[in-house]
Amino acid sequence: VKKTLSKRCIRKCPLSSADKKKIHSMVIREKGKPSKCDHCGNEKASKYDWANISGEYKWNPDDFIRLCVSCHRLYDFGKIEVINEQGILAR
Repeated sequence: VKKTLSKRCIRKCPLSSADKKKIHSMVIREKGKPSKCDHCGNEKASKYDWANISGEYKWNPDDFIRLCVSCHRLYDFGKIEVINEQGILAR
């Protein structure tokens, strides 16, 4: 299965895939494994992701929000806006 980067990340993110994996590992260590979508509230999805808010992949766990895979795809392609844990609009 070929994965494609989101349009948002291609424009803004100069990091390698290895660096992104390291950052995602740090987010999981700091915030745990996501089990609820911050956009739709789904708690029964088979998979959740930590989605990058800024598109810059900062070494900051607060730059990530919990999304189900469906909402994550919509978010990456600019179809939805979400509010992070601090109440800030992510797009």
